[in-house]
Amino acid sequence: MIPIQLTLEGLYSYQERQKIDFENLTEAGLFGIFGSVWLGKSSILEAISFALYG
Repeated sequence: MIPIQLTLEGLYSYQERQKIDFENLTEAGLFGIFGSVWLGKSSILEAISFALYG
């Protein structure tokens, strides 16, 4: 599974509504979540897990 787009709000680092568009990376055949410490990478993965499994 490769996500296309994710919208999240009220989850840890993302208290305000954020839309993350993964299409540019997926069109290039790449996928990754990169960033420095404390920028919310784990929150993105948790939001994806929640979207899939409730």
